[in-house]
Amino acid sequence: EKALLALASPPCQRLFALIESDFTPLSLCQDAKPFLDQIVGEVQAIEGTEEGKEDRPAAPVTSLLTDYITPLKQIIFFRLMKQLSEV
Repeated sequence: EKALLALASPPCQRLFALIESDFTPLSLCQDAKPFLDQIVGEVQAIEGTEEGKEDRPAAPVTSLLTDYITPLKQIIFFRLMKQLSEV
C-alpha cells in the first residue's frame, strides 16, 4: 500500500476499503455503486472546469480516472464471483 491510498480521493479510498473488506455478496454491487458514481462525478467536474480553456490541456487525471472505471467494475464483479463460489 505504501501510503498511496492516502493520496487517493475519498470515493476511491472508500471503494478500496469496501473491496478489501469482508462483504456480503448480495450487497457488494449496491454498496459499490455510489462510490463509482462519485468517481464518475469527479471526472465530469474536472472536465467541466477544463471546458473553454483551449490554452491549457485537459487535466491528465480526467483520462486516468475514466480509464479505470471499467477495470474497477471488473474487479468488483470478480470479487463477487469469488465470494459466491465459496458459499
